[in-house]
Amino acid sequence: MSKVDYDAEHKAFWTPRVRFNSGYHDGAAEASWGKVRPMRGHFDKIYAQGYEFGVEDFHEGKDTSSSDDAWKSRASTKRASWMPHRKAL
Repeated sequence: MSKVDYDAEHKAFWTPRVRFNSGYHDGAAEASWGKVRPMRGHFDKIYAQGYEFGVEDFHEGKDTSSSDDAWKSRASTKRASWMPHRKAL
């Protein structure tokens, strides 16, 4: 399966909310392990956004057991991978 086929299948099967949630929990977990991956240029921007929210929430000491608050606030905030302070991630 090509990357293009995988991308299309992945995005069609998983809703944006599920992709964000998956990224959020991966980001929070990997931040707790000290193994954060760069998300700039990730093929799934919604997953990447969730990942970055999870990393940031972990570092801010927020409860990362649920991504609900991050999901609700994502559209009203400017937290995103293209922001200058995000380059370290």
